[in-house]
Amino acid sequence: MKVAVREHRKMTSRFDLKTANISAIPGWEKPAENSYRFFAHQKDGIRFLLDREMRGILGDEMGLGKTGTAIGAAVGCRAQRVLVVAPANARWVWDREIRGWSGTDRIFHVEESLQDLTDLPDAGWAIVTYDVLTARSGKFTPPDAATASWLRAKLREAGHYRVRAAAEMPGKDRKSASQLAAEEGRDEGDGKFTPFHFDVRINPEIGNVLRNLLMPAGRGISSQTMTLLHRMGRRLSSEMLHGLMAWQPDVVFADEAHRIKNRDDGRTRAVRTLIEDCSRGAVLLTGTPLRNHGGEGASLIEAILPGARDRLAGALAQGHRRSDRNAAQDAAVAEIFKTIMVRRLKADVLDLPDKIRQWVEIAPQGEALWHYDEVMEQILQTVGREIAGGTTSGGIAKAIMGLLSSARKWLGLAKVANPATVDLIDDVVEAKGACLVFAHHRGVIAELEKQLRRRGRSVVTVHGETPDRERAGAEQMFQKGKAEIFLGSINAAGEALTLHRADTCVFVELDWVPAAMHQAEDRGHRAGQTAKGYHIITLLAYMPDRQNLDEYVAKVLIEKLANINTILDEKAGIAGRRIEGSDASVRSRVIAALMSEAQRTEVEKNAQVAAARKRALPRSKK
Repeated sequence: MKVAVREHRKMTSRFDLKTANISAIPGWEKPAENSYRFFAHQKDGIRFLLDREMRGILGDEMGLGKTGTAIGAAVGCRAQRVLVVAPANARWVWDREIRGWSGTDRIFHVEESLQDLTDLPDAGWAIVTYDVLTARSGKFTPPDAATASWLRAKLREAGHYRVRAAAEMPGKDRKSASQLAAEEGRDEGDGKFTPFHFDVRINPEIGNVLRNLLMPAGRGISSQTMTLLHRMGRRLSSEMLHGLMAWQPDVVFADEAHRIKNRDDGRTRAVRTLIEDCSRGAVLLTGTPLRNHGGEGASLIEAILPGARDRLAGALAQGHRRSDRNAAQDAAVAEIFKTIMVRRLKADVLDLPDKIRQWVEIAPQGEALWHYDEVMEQILQTVGREIAGGTTSGGIAKAIMGLLSSARKWLGLAKVANPATVDLIDDVVEAKGACLVFAHHRGVIAELEKQLRRRGRSVVTVHGETPDRERAGAEQMFQKGKAEIFLGSINAAGEALTLHRADTCVFVELDWVPAAMHQAEDRGHRAGQTAKGYHIITLLAYMPDRQNLDEYVAKVLIEKLANINTILDEKAGIAGRRIEGSDASVRSRVIAALMSEAQRTEVEKNAQVAAARKRALPRSKK
């Protein structure tokens, strides 16, 4: 029995698509701001979304340029306000792609859950991450017994512990409301108290309870305590979500939309709240619309067509035996997908380049970033001191080379400290089943391995100290599918290995030598690789207010890569900046970038003085 679910939705009136001129979209006929034109499959995707009045699923395989397609469609429908909900690791990718494809710089980043939204543009783009949009839980440790007793009493009065007790799993260890209350704010001695825990998934009203607490008279509760509790309440009551709703975006893009398949999850509810108005454009972007079963597809359909899941469940219940419902649901989901989703695989795209290069910005974090800043300060001081002493560029390079190496190591560790780095690798494995990951420093590799194993991923590692037998074993384990991730150092794992099981590789760090990175990426792009559009993702540190070694190195690598591609007649699409310049060494270019214009002038003078002295020497001493 075929199950049909009709599309019940009011056709949107936000967009005047009858007069839309898609040929005027930047990148359609003329190059966009980023110097690129859309591929044919991207143009088809833009037409699909415009035909559906910006309400559908963009399900292209990873590496086919979904972000650019979405931006082109938003420009094509002339949306005035566009909201992007994305994982943390994609935030700056969207920023760069919006600037590159649309040409606008009216982009507002929502970086904190209590951020002031008064500067949201009347016409422009806003980007928010899932984590900022949906605060799920919080913890408060009372500073003293009076605060603990007062807060516990207020939570009891609001029924908080009854709600938590009702959510406890049945069994002999199930706790009563009184037991749960007694565990929180308990005096452990030495002025320490157990924390209070709040989770909106258990008690959806806890945010409103906290934000509406009143300062008690004569109880000794500090104003700082009240401020902390009120701020936590504002976060847990989805103040940010309500602020973005008030902005009234014309289109909402939900990137990596497989993250909203659980209908009971907080971020799923938040995104659905944003897009439930069917007159608003809503586009879900995901390279993996289904990971496990058709029920996940039903969740995505429900987001685009509110009420569809319940209608589907009702139709299945009436017309099918319970044992047949899963198969019927899968068939129904497949049929609905044909209407609301466009999906292309790399194998289906004819004009795809052999290699697709993508730069992803990651904000460094943690203690390693502090060490990086410290070393960079030492580098700048050393450069200034050497210039003042009359040193030439070659002497400066020798003086700071060890410090540069140390700074690069700390920068790599600071990128790995951001969970977005491992999230990205995790997403690749989920979508592709396998991934190559390369870094330069042993400490960075070790930290990556620890974090990936903590996620439950199977990893094999090859670095400079790996014995030949273990190296061969790691290669075989990965190729035979016994490990999901091959993690290697750029140089040690960059040759004499065949790893074509993966069609995606991620560089967590950059190397001074473009050829070394080229060799490493080709461990997967070699004879036996059947996938089209081999995907190469390079992580760059995003630090607009700091000296950024990644940025300096990347600029030179992009130039050198373009030169290599021209010389070798290779096809490689570069999703990133195009920078012109001479073919100088990477190190010297990076050192020059660290100097001010005045310092570079002084170095040139020092070189001229040194050359004059050399010319003045007797021939026998030269």
